[in-house]
Amino acid sequence: ALDPADVTTLQWLAALRMVQRRLPESEALLRQAVSLRPDYAPLHTDLCEVRYYRGDRVGAEAACDRAQALQPASVITATRRRLLAITESGGRAEAARLLTSGPRSDFDAYTRARLHAHLGHRDSALVYVEQAVAERMFLAPFLHPDPLFDFVRDEPRWLAAVRRMGLAD
Repeated sequence: ALDPADVTTLQWLAALRMVQRRLPESEALLRQAVSLRPDYAPLHTDLCEVRYYRGDRVGAEAACDRAQALQPASVITATRRRLLAITESGGRAEAARLLTSGPRSDFDAYTRARLHAHLGHRDSALVYVEQAVAERMFLAPFLHPDPLFDFVRDEPRWLAAVRRMGLAD
């Protein structure tokens, strides 16, 4: 049984529900945690993420704004905001620019998977998904709820990667 007043437990359970694509539950847990500790920026950053996954861009931006106001120097919040901007309809040019500029090592497999998915590059997105999973990247399970990957959810390679992470639908 969970301690309903333990913010850390609520946050990690919310993360688990997020990667399981149980997004309404995840958001409810995060809102409960925020009610207990409204000044804790990482909770708002997580709310930004789950709302993005749910397709609530306005709510995601508001949660990122709150997180940034609470902790202006947060790299994680800045990264979430940048990825939100890139995934907007006009962000394809920016995604393409990021992939073609600079050395290949600028982005990890997780980020490359997301950028390629946003551009609709099925094969290369799956290559980087597989790489992120093979490397056991901490963020790899968060590819599972990301709507950028809706167009590959029926692919055997996607399904194998999801199963390898223990997240089969």
